Amino acid sequence: LNALKAITLQQHYADLLSSGLKVSTVHAVHISLNTALIAATKWELIKRNPASGCAPRKIPKRPVTLWTDEQTIAFLDDIAGSTLAVVVGIIAATGMRRGECLALQWGDIDLEAGMMRIDRTITRKVSGVWEVGPPKSESSRRQIAIE
Repeated sequence: LNALKAITLQQHYADLLSSGLKVSTVHAVHISLNTALIAATKWELIKRNPASGCAPRKIPKRPVTLWTDEQTIAFLDDIAGSTLAVVVGIIAATGMRRGECLALQWGDIDLEAGMMRIDRTITRKVSGVWEVGPPKSESSRRQIAIE
């Protein structure tokens, strides 16, 4: 472990990329190595984490493509009557996250005031279990006007 240097890891990442692995895979390798080396540092097996000095290539962000109003309306028309039409319509009209919409309860909707309260979300855990909990961030707790 003590012979491991940042430059060695950096070269290893470059070799992995050259072998055809995706940037996201090499990034996952770096995360795993870094986590293990942090533990080795805490356990005093090494004095310094060599992975902390590495900078694997960043995962490129995919461009976001938004539908036009016409495309959205056409899609909603196509799915009208399906079991997902209401959920998709709410998401399209409000910009809510999928989990926020699925976690809505009747008590969150005030038709007289024309408001919808977002204070929970539903997520699927690695185990496959669905769990209702607080939203992604405190600023995600909000009220949305509805017409």
